[in-house]
Amino acid sequence: MTQQPAEHSQQILHEPEGRSTAAWTAMGICMAACAAGCVGLVLGQRWLFLLGIAGFIAGGIVGRVMTQMGYGVGGANNRGADR
Repeated sequence: MTQQPAEHSQQILHEPEGRSTAAWTAMGICMAACAAGCVGLVLGQRWLFLLGIAGFIAGGIVGRVMTQMGYGVGGANNRGADR
C-alpha cells in the first residue's frame, strides 16, 4: 500500500517583492552605479568611484519616491504585480 502525499488545505501566500516598477528602476540604477564604482575602484579613478557611490544612493531615493508616487507593490500606478 502506497501513501499519497497529503494535500495542503492552505495556500502559501508570497509577498510580491520586487514585482514593481519602482523596484526594477531602483535596482537598475543601483546595478549601473555599482558597476561604475567597481570600474572606478579598479582603475584608480576616484571620481568614478565616488560617482558610483552617489548613484547607488540616488537609486534608493528614486525607488522610495516612485513607491510614494504609486509605482510600488500594490500602488495605483503599478501594473507589474497584478499580472
